[in-house]
Amino acid sequence: MTAVRFARRALRELDRIETWYRANRPAIWPLFVSELAQAIRLLRVAPELGPEYQATRPHGVRRLLLERTQFYAYYRYHPQKALVVILSVWSTRRRRPPALP
Repeated sequence: MTAVRFARRALRELDRIETWYRANRPAIWPLFVSELAQAIRLLRVAPELGPEYQATRPHGVRRLLLERTQFYAYYRYHPQKALVVILSVWSTRRRRPPALP
């Protein structure tokens, strides 16, 4: 099974997302947490599930849509390490994509 870790940037984004949801839409926060947990479970067993995100250089970044809350989890899969690193959790409603490493 593949391990899933969060980059520091993604952890900071999750803190901001939590703060916003708890202040503005507290009933939705548990849905977001549940949906993110489901995405992590999927990535553990199928790390190449998300399509490759073509707008990045270097290549190899994928993204997985959290459908109900409309966020993307941008990640990089390292097959030799059996590791997924979630780089960013970004709302689809934002006008620009994240600046990824």
